[in-house]
Amino acid sequence: MAVHSLAYLGMAAKDPLTWGAFAECLIGASVISEPEDKESRIRLDDAPFRLGVEKSEDEDGALRYLGFQCANRTALEATRQALIAVGAVVEEAPETLRKERRAEALLLTHDPDGNQVEIGFGLPISLQTYQAGVVQRGASALGHVVLRSAHWSESQRFYQEGLGFGVSDYIAFDHGDRHLSVVFMHCQDGRHHTVALVDGGVGISHIMLEVPDLDAVGMALDRCRAAGYRLRMELGRHTNDLMTSFYAYSPNGVPVEIGCGGVVVNPHAWVVRRYDRPSLWGHSMEGY
Repeated sequence: MAVHSLAYLGMAAKDPLTWGAFAECLIGASVISEPEDKESRIRLDDAPFRLGVEKSEDEDGALRYLGFQCANRTALEATRQALIAVGAVVEEAPETLRKERRAEALLLTHDPDGNQVEIGFGLPISLQTYQAGVVQRGASALGHVVLRSAHWSESQRFYQEGLGFGVSDYIAFDHGDRHLSVVFMHCQDGRHHTVALVDGGVGISHIMLEVPDLDAVGMALDRCRAAGYRLRMELGRHTNDLMTSFYAYSPNGVPVEIGCGGVVVNPHAWVVRRYDRPSLWGHSMEGY
């Protein structure tokens, strides 16, 4: 596997400051705002940022970019060659973008659904004091992103053969009058899934922020309710990754899953399975 982990994610919002306040409320994230409130950068751990929320009046909730990290330059070059082999156009990122991401090297490409994908190595560690004063090192993490895909087969090939992801499992189930098929894929860091693809549609289905334990999940749920944020799914536990979590609608409409206890994949012993429902219990939902 060439890609080690999901490093960062960018999306659009009408009001980046409101999105930052949402993240600070739920998990104590630290928020760094750019001049004129054009962007909020959200810190979850030692990285300078994990979520970039850019101001946009007409594309609220749109995905701007996905950033992945390779362990070293050799892995980055292997990823470049694998992406070219699946037909992706791969370029060196502009110097301004590389410096903005503070990567040692950064590649730029797009998946079959048109999402901007950045792959780098040598991403920095920032040991500044967290502004929020709540987050402690390792207390939360950017877990995964689930994307809707209008080019499901082609996108699977891009992520699996191009970026080197392995398949964890599949879920196919009926929800109302819709049949949903989802593929879950892991990379080198061992999270059950870093990217999952829902067959059909476009954009972000949800993003997941991981906290250390069930108490942190429960306290985040209490804060969510107290602040009046609308829940997307009630507390529950998933069938495949065994994550205990709830989902809340963020201010730009993107559902955010807050959870803990996810499975770690051992690629040498892992067996790919197919599930016929997404949750063991809970996760009462209105739509996917």
